[in-house]
This record gives sequence, C-alpha cells and structure tokens, in this order.
Amino acid sequence: MSMKTDGPATLAFVTRPVTGKIATVRTKFDTKLRENKQESVDVENPVIVFYPNRTSQVMSGKEAERRGYMEQPEILNFDSVTDQTSTAGRYKFAMHLKQRLDAWQQMEDAVVNGCISKSGHPFDQDTNYSKQTMMLAQFKENVA
Repeated sequence: MSMKTDGPATLAFVTRPVTGKIATVRTKFDTKLRENKQESVDVENPVIVFYPNRTSQVMSGKEAERRGYMEQPEILNFDSVTDQTSTAGRYKFAMHLKQRLDAWQQMEDAVVNGCISKSGHPFDQDTNYSKQTMMLAQFKENVA
C-alpha cells in the first residue's frame, strides 16, 4: 500500500508525552544582588508538540493544556480532501472505526516524521517520546 499525501491536508499539531527528565533554565532577578540568576529546573509532566512546518517544542503538560495542545487537533484543509487513497482520505472516507483510527495515527506519524527528518531526534538518548497518539480515548468519544 502506497502512502500518498493529500496535498496540504495535515494536522495542526501533534502532542506526545515525554518519558525521562527534561531540564530547562529559569531566570530570576535577585533583588539583593541586583542581577539575574539562572537555575536549572525539571519540566513537570513534559510533552512535545510537533507542528506541520517541521518544528517542535517541549513544554510542561500544564502549559500545553493552557495553549490547547492537549485537545484533539484540527485537520487543516480537510475540505479539499478528495483522494480516498491518501492518508487524510482514508480518514475522511473510512467506514469502520479501526480504519479511521489507523489513518489518524498515520497522519500524526507524518507530522512527527517530518519534524524528525528536518532536525533529528529532539532529545538525548535517555529521554524519549511516546510513539502512540494521545487522542485515542478522546477520539473514540468524539466519533461514537
């Protein structure tokens, strides 16, 4: 089975949970010393958000929820999908839930793989992200 894209139809973003520690630098102003102090802190419940422009961003789960990245993403240019053999077409014209879920996973994987092909693996070797969609439970609720 060939994997064809359906032109510009793609997911607006893909969010995946991160396993392992992610450290970030936080800057605070010390009023006594009158200078900025930088400290390394761990990100709480880290997630990585992949975008269709082949970039990604790591943030805390709380920040991702605040920005709306923990919700089911919109499919951009979904109205223009006409090819039933493309990934978006298989999602749009699926007759069974399993076919629709498989197509959704493939659309997410296309966005993730585009980001990784451009910039490489986003983490050190001891840190990784989930390969499965986070939207599976939400998706089943929305379809049913």
